[in-house]
Amino acid sequence: MIRKIKYSILTACAIVICSSCEEYLSTGSSTALEDTEILSSTSNLKKVLVANYRKFYFMTVSSDFRGIFHGITGLAFIDMMRGTDVICQNRMGGEQYTAYQYLQEATSSAGDTDCPWTVMYNIINSANLIINAVEEASGTQTDKDQLLGQSLAMRGYCYFMLIQYYQQTYVIAQNKLGVPLRLKAPDDGDYTLPRATVQEVYTQIVSDLTSAKSLLSSFSRSEKYHLDSKVVSGMLARVYLVMQKYSEAQAEADNVLATYGTLMTKEEWQTWSLSLSFAETVWGFPQTSTNSIGAAGQYGMWYNYPLGEQAGDRCYNFQNFFANDKYVELFEETEDRYLFWLRSDDPEFATNWVYAKWYDPGDGAGNSRGDYCLMRGAEMLLIKAECQANLGNTGDALASLNKLQEARHVTNKTTTTDKNALLEAIYIERRKELMGEGFSGLLDLLRLQKPMIRRGDHFIPGIVNLPALEDGNGLPSNDYRMIFQIPDRELQLNPGITQADQNPFSGQ
Repeated sequence: MIRKIKYSILTACAIVICSSCEEYLSTGSSTALEDTEILSSTSNLKKVLVANYRKFYFMTVSSDFRGIFHGITGLAFIDMMRGTDVICQNRMGGEQYTAYQYLQEATSSAGDTDCPWTVMYNIINSANLIINAVEEASGTQTDKDQLLGQSLAMRGYCYFMLIQYYQQTYVIAQNKLGVPLRLKAPDDGDYTLPRATVQEVYTQIVSDLTSAKSLLSSFSRSEKYHLDSKVVSGMLARVYLVMQKYSEAQAEADNVLATYGTLMTKEEWQTWSLSLSFAETVWGFPQTSTNSIGAAGQYGMWYNYPLGEQAGDRCYNFQNFFANDKYVELFEETEDRYLFWLRSDDPEFATNWVYAKWYDPGDGAGNSRGDYCLMRGAEMLLIKAECQANLGNTGDALASLNKLQEARHVTNKTTTTDKNALLEAIYIERRKELMGEGFSGLLDLLRLQKPMIRRGDHFIPGIVNLPALEDGNGLPSNDYRMIFQIPDRELQLNPGITQADQNPFSGQ
């Protein structure tokens, strides 16, 4: 029985369905079936889809209990930790600390680059099983469309995450090598597969998501963790924004906002948890006693439990993360999102800022069970504003930005209609609104081709391999130290990729 997921797309494709079902499904009824029988009906393929949803949100290959690479949320961690606005200290160590330090864990021999690669390709491979079997399976056309649509959405989204972390951004790297496009298991057993170009990967992403959106047009989901047409529209808005296809991105964002345009109230924002029940929450998943990331998620890493309460009173806390002081200065103290205070009860960190966006009071048994929000209406409004500005509609862009600022009770709202100044204000608003949600840290720096510069109270002595930039340590835009290398294990097992195809470690 396979109990651990292999590290390469080559070996991951060879994992048998029975093993996957036994390890990930909440029901074990299909584990006695032959592979061909599992793939032969939509009722059995639904079980494979359930298993893949669990991988999508919870899968990790890290043996360290401090490992942060759990499904797609692990990539949100990387975005945050390799950006400018969060401080990480080494009280508990772990992958989050090496990501913050920019150690050589991004190189091909290290686990930090292996883990997200393995997790994403495992999800892709399971999605491919459904995609390639569903047409011939018995069952209704409605069931087939829903299975195919959700699986295409998963595959397209995983490729979108991979291509952003393993190569420079689309607009400057379309002809560079991206990631292998595994779309099916080969009939002849030859798993040789070269890196596709960035352009080829994005073409596949758009194809997958566009098809998924159409297939799911009549799908009415019962839970917000299911992928439906609105979620896929939001995914496409993100993709088109990276591709600088602003008209397309705005249209998809508007489609989402038509349903999820009611922004959180002050009371909702200051509950310190991005609940799935909020009207603007487009997509997310709950944590339960049987399905959770546990202490290795956002809720367990921020040193943000209230003064006077000890870690472990109601939920375990690693006490790792603080907000950088320059980040805190972006906020007005009177706006809804000002959730900062100094950790005055700990002499070691008395001058460091706590941030309560990711606070969860726990379940009374030492467990943090906060919801994970993966897409919100506020992000779509910011995408819309950025697209409007880039398309020259600066007055409309300002109105969109002001709508969010008014909802968050910002006093000194943006007033400029100068395109460049307005775009910078939108970028800052993304940092303020979307901290930790996956796209406002490293990925925005790469997409916007901005340097990574850390100023203020960052733990600079612990950061290595970074040259001095202006008054802080940092990296010039597009430096390959911001990009992961292809894992060694992939190079060893996939003859289609050689050392000559490897990303450099540094330089532009």
